[in-house]
Amino acid sequence: MFSIGTLPKYTILEFRPILELAATDFKAKEILARKLIQDKVKEELEDLNKFTVHNKLLNIANQFPKEGSLAYESENMLFLRNDIDDFTNYIIKKDETCKHYKEDFLELAKYKDEMFNDYCKRNGYEKTFNFEQQYMKDFYRRIGNIVIQKAKELKQKDLERLKLNAQIKAQKIAQKKKFWAQIEYSLYLSQLVNYEIIKAFKDFRAMLARAEYKRLVEEGYIEAEM
Repeated sequence: MFSIGTLPKYTILEFRPILELAATDFKAKEILARKLIQDKVKEELEDLNKFTVHNKLLNIANQFPKEGSLAYESENMLFLRNDIDDFTNYIIKKDETCKHYKEDFLELAKYKDEMFNDYCKRNGYEKTFNFEQQYMKDFYRRIGNIVIQKAKELKQKDLERLKLNAQIKAQKIAQKKKFWAQIEYSLYLSQLVNYEIIKAFKDFRAMLARAEYKRLVEEGYIEAEM
């Protein structure tokens, strides 16, 4: 934190207990607890074949604003934050390991709050900071951004799938049109062949009739027509 001039007293008072806690192994525990739950959530989100998970995540993605930042804490995403948090809670509740990691994370925050309270009482400071609230705010922000990223990936895959389906459908329609065009042309050729057969038969009969007439005239059975 940078400040021009003298630092406010409340800033110094808040810094002292935080510095004391930072000297313990809490930071390492925080990082480990956070990593465990984030990794487990990512693992759960990899299995998008689960119908409910897939649909819930896609529903979030379909509500993304067309423009602006998609970060969890951006004002642009404020209207979707409750849906994202609900999805985060759904993922955690459905997996026992994930739920256990979150409980450990909360216990760590509560214990840190107790230590902070004791420190403030010993030194006569007013408690102005709540680790549990801060931890959970940070928790939902981090997991929320993971959910958003996965929703973006799923949306992209879904758009690619729809595009591919549209291409396949267009190809099938084109093939169907080509097939019917070939059938129509075959029917035309068949009718043409039938016409030629009938015409040839009629011409043959006419030729036979002329030959018979000529024979009858030559043999004197009938007189030639003038």
